[in-house]
Amino acid sequence: MDKISPIPGRDERLAIQIHSQHVASSKVAERESGAPAYKAVPRRIVAFLLDCAILAVLGLGLAKTLGPKLTFLDERFWWVGMVVAAIYFGFFDSEVSFGTTLGKRTMDIEVQRLDGESPKIIDAFLRLVPFVLAFAAFKISRLSDSHDPLILFFELIGVVAALSVIAITPLHPAHRGGHDLLMGTVVLRRKGERKIPPHSAKVAYTAFAVLAILAVALQGARAWHMMTDERLRSDAELVGLISGSMPKLRGLRLDGHGKTLKASAYVDAGTPEKRMQVQAKRIASKLAGSNSLPDDVSLIAVEIKTGFDIGLWRSVSIRTFKFPLYGERIKSIKDPNETKVRYKYMRKR
Repeated sequence: MDKISPIPGRDERLAIQIHSQHVASSKVAERESGAPAYKAVPRRIVAFLLDCAILAVLGLGLAKTLGPKLTFLDERFWWVGMVVAAIYFGFFDSEVSFGTTLGKRTMDIEVQRLDGESPKIIDAFLRLVPFVLAFAAFKISRLSDSHDPLILFFELIGVVAALSVIAITPLHPAHRGGHDLLMGTVVLRRKGERKIPPHSAKVAYTAFAVLAILAVALQGARAWHMMTDERLRSDAELVGLISGSMPKLRGLRLDGHGKTLKASAYVDAGTPEKRMQVQAKRIASKLAGSNSLPDDVSLIAVEIKTGFDIGLWRSVSIRTFKFPLYGERIKSIKDPNETKVRYKYMRKR
């Protein structure tokens, strides 16, 4: 005689019904959430742009409200904005704000440690190290002597730091960048499944290694070119000569384009117009009187810059002075076989 299965009781039927509803609602939630919670790269990009916009508005507000009081903050105070940005991200990305900046909160994502807790404040600050290195290297490169080989080293540090975020994050299975790997964090959707499946990041690490090696090779080639190219070496000598004789100038750079040689430098805020003109004339005089000035140069354009830069916002005014050159070749007294060019110049009105 066949055994008859018992009919489920009322409580069992109710439990089965609740379980079925839970499974159905979970599938709906999974369809609505789309990608897993840890795959939030587009949201992270938008959130970062929103946070940058907030900081830019803050910088503009400081520039407009303080106005003339910021004149002492010349281009060397770019680190002020970096400190403010670090405080902003370090504070909001920590447990104080549950791992959400204003941009992240708008995009419904948050920073968490792998154990599910929000990062401590010190961890949130250390997580910013690659961003700080990249930004600092960029500003130092922009404001320093472009012919200094040491600047290439700073640029390389910034590029590698940026690659640790840009190259690893999109290719990592859990989209953890170098800053996340450094501090053991991950950016998650605030809703949906939080469990991160086992993964392998070999592709992300390989891409980062290849790009980092390429960056090192390119910077090495630039350094070699800088040391061996006669034109660049002469420009470096000119920069050193002028900077040594005019200590009030900052960030002197030379940039040649065909027959025009452009020199640019920063001076103190509030420098009178006549003083700027005198400084520009001295620069042009030293360039024109140099034996290493290229023969094809017929115009020296000197840009004198002044203003403030707090990283979040900058206001720089540029006054350009142009000096046409008229040259004649003369015989060297020490060596009759050697010729050099002596230039006379006047300001073009």
